[in-house]
Amino acid sequence: MTIVQRFTEGTVFKLLPVTETERELLLRVESRTRDQLSLTNLVQGGVTVHKSIEEIESSLAEGRVEFVINSPGGQDEFSLSEDLASLHKKQREEVVRRFKYISKLKVLVKTWTDKSLTPLIPAIAKELNDTNPPGWRTLARWNESFCANGQTVKGLFTNSMKQQQFPLS
Repeated sequence: MTIVQRFTEGTVFKLLPVTETERELLLRVESRTRDQLSLTNLVQGGVTVHKSIEEIESSLAEGRVEFVINSPGGQDEFSLSEDLASLHKKQREEVVRRFKYISKLKVLVKTWTDKSLTPLIPAIAKELNDTNPPGWRTLARWNESFCANGQTVKGLFTNSMKQQQFPLS
């Protein structure tokens, strides 16, 4: 898999420090050229940082890159697998949408039934600006898959996302 597939515009990731004197960076990809990424440092008030693709690939190989997404409440960070970061933007957005619904509902309901979910769906859809909200059964299925996969985002992938093959070049 190439860096272009991993680090598309909008991807947010942590760059972990090499030494104890360095600070962890929270970066968002704004744009890229053939050999460089333009990143916004989200910790330092939106300062623009430029890193070479070679440097980021090296950091990734060393295990110093961790993909993240903010949870709906904005309080917690939810670490994402490299699998999610490698999805196309629309697919990533769909998985994030599913995650937001599941996260909000986990706080509000004890049982994933028609009676408990249906009244909550319109309010959550409005909050997420979702014009096509899922039905209660779909939400229950997403939650079941999410839990069955160790509460990882991979449980929210569609079948086509799971089968997607990426070139190794």
